[in-house]
Amino acid sequence: MFLNINAQEYEGIIKGDKEITFNGMVISASGYTIGNLFLSYGHYFSDKLVLGIAPGITISEDMTEISGQLYGNYNFSSSKPSFPYIKASYYQSSFDTEDVDFFDLGFIQAGIGYKSFFNDKVSWDTSVTYGLSTASFDSGMLMLMTGISIKW
Repeated sequence: MFLNINAQEYEGIIKGDKEITFNGMVISASGYTIGNLFLSYGHYFSDKLVLGIAPGITISEDMTEISGQLYGNYNFSSSKPSFPYIKASYYQSSFDTEDVDFFDLGFIQAGIGYKSFFNDKVSWDTSVTYGLSTASFDSGMLMLMTGISIKW
């Protein structure tokens, strides 16, 4: 269970707030491990809508790739210290397009998330998205991301 603050202690989100999120995931299967780390920057264009960019790095035993996301989240609340949101994003798994078309390495994603504030500025943020490959739209990717978010 996550600790969170009482609603009367939480100032809420307002238009113009910004946030930085440190999040990532690790996948390990059949002796192969891969991890993604992201540093996201988001700007609240309203008290419920945040748009942002998330450069990242993907690390495995045999490669290191630069990746990135453009995303938008719609929060179902802006005045409660814990709330769900929906998310849409474009995820580029690599910018190394030497042998492939740029968009062959991309995914269009949609999903849900949950944010729970520890205090007025710091929250735990977890999201699950499912994305379809822009190369063929017949292969998908499920992503579970979790991390710490700081707003100001």
